[in-house]
Amino acid sequence: MNIKEFPNPKLNLPKEFKKTDRRRDMSFKAIENYLDSVGKYIYTDINHDYSPSDSNHIHSYIQKIMSANVLRSLYLRNTFVDEFNNRNMIGLFLPLKAWFEIVGVLASILDLLEQNLSTENLFNKLQPYVLGNRGEGSFRVGKIEAINVLTMIKKADNYLEKMLKKGPRDSTNRDANNFFTDFYNMASNPSHPSYDSYELVGFLHDDGVWKAKKPDEIKKMITEDVDGYGGLLMSPLFIENICEKIFKIEIEYFNKLGSQKYFN
Repeated sequence: MNIKEFPNPKLNLPKEFKKTDRRRDMSFKAIENYLDSVGKYIYTDINHDYSPSDSNHIHSYIQKIMSANVLRSLYLRNTFVDEFNNRNMIGLFLPLKAWFEIVGVLASILDLLEQNLSTENLFNKLQPYVLGNRGEGSFRVGKIEAINVLTMIKKADNYLEKMLKKGPRDSTNRDANNFFTDFYNMASNPSHPSYDSYELVGFLHDDGVWKAKKPDEIKKMITEDVDGYGGLLMSPLFIENICEKIFKIEIEYFNKLGSQKYFN
């Protein structure tokens, strides 16, 4: 597929955002360039028909996990851009929250690869990511339980901590130990029925009267509140970085698989 044929809506930034803010500007630039940054890590026609004892078996699944999650993140990115351009603060948190989960699963896969496990142990630990599902009853598909999302988010925290240890410690990153967990929880509240979600669509007066906001008031929240949730815009930067590290570890195995790049 030609990469230019893939849907890639552009951000329509409010005029208020023309005032420079380093982290916000860096995040919006990464969102704009996301397709070009991560498209090279997506494969298709991945053959899984190997004997379990063949190392290609497990590495084909690693390729699938990375490809499927990164491809899914392209659609999440587009959903975010659509909601942002519509100035829909209510719909903004769902794709941002799910985008953070992509960081979590990829950080988890990188963590396993960096442990230099045997092929058998690696396959056993990867099964919940490859074949795992959630749910109970007659709608349940398969018996393998998927990894808990918060467990994966914690792996993203660990990944960031390793990055910070390799760089200079300064006032901007000293409190980043639970960066992903904290921002994921921050995004979860407006995504569910909770105080934060009620306050997105209304506000409580000092006299105890709650008043619903009008649509134009909701639209204004994009410029008023997005900076407060700025960490949620960092997903594209981390996904690109993690994919690069996974690819460097797996490149010889990926070449042996002979899978096709999704974008040509």
